Amino acid sequence: MTDAAGTVGYAYNAVNLPTTITEPGGHVIRYVYKPDSDEIHEVSFPTGTTRVTQTMEYLGDGEIKEITAKRGTATLSKVAYTYTPTPKGADTTGSLRRTRVLNNGNGNETTTYGYDDAGRLERATTGQPGQSSHFYEYDRSGNRTRQLVVTNPYQETDTF
Repeated sequence: MTDAAGTVGYAYNAVNLPTTITEPGGHVIRYVYKPDSDEIHEVSFPTGTTRVTQTMEYLGDGEIKEITAKRGTATLSKVAYTYTPTPKGADTTGSLRRTRVLNNGNGNETTTYGYDDAGRLERATTGQPGQSSHFYEYDRSGNRTRQLVVTNPYQETDTF
């Protein structure tokens, strides 16, 4: 593909999944897939004179378990995902229940998600370093109609 910035080149593997994208100026983004799968295992891209590599780990059903970003051997961030159990015999996977972000030097942060009976996101609560809660409401058709954001940067607790 060519535009005003230059030409972008693409290379694909035997099952037509992208393996490299070469940007104008020669920067190359590389994709590595799990064996016999279309799940991305690793993405690496240039950042100045070094490369950042993101590695993905999956659960048996294909849901992402963890994403780790590194520059060389230094971990920049790690995000771990937890899902609600899937009812036995259900044809869908569980809902995302929690993410835990392990930021290098910036503190850890956990976000917990809650869903209504229809499987719609009802709340998302984030812990350290900047506590906040997001609450969502829906109309009868399932359209999100309201979002309430409550922040608590001072770690105060209100008891009623």
